Amino acid sequence: MMYQTVETGEALDAEVLSAQWMELLELYRGDAIKAYPGARYQWAAVPHFYYVYYVYQYAADVCYAASIAERITKGEEGAAEDYLSFLKLGASDSPVELLRTAGIDPLSEETYRYALTYFSDLVDEYEQMVDAK
Repeated sequence: MMYQTVETGEALDAEVLSAQWMELLELYRGDAIKAYPGARYQWAAVPHFYYVYYVYQYAADVCYAASIAERITKGEEGAAEDYLSFLKLGASDSPVELLRTAGIDPLSEETYRYALTYFSDLVDEYEQMVDAK
């Protein structure tokens, strides 16, 4: 919401953000939790809401990690060595090139399709375990 507001040329201020935060709290919590008056400003204590697309970066990193782990756990030839090479490089190159060293192409749709399938399978497995109880 914040990025969309700015991209359309509208301004953000504490009251706009506070109102949006309260809408989200009500949506997610319903009437199960009563918010205290200062709760409307809690968004300001969570910098990843407004700092350089932090949540997007985190989600993308989880996708890459899932792909790297899959290569290694399936026993793909060279996967562990690729990962070690990736780690040894530190921050010596662009993120795209570093990930390619690990055998992952962050510019490929396949990377994200794989991650969605992987996490969907985990949810399915969890649901089966819950149903089995």
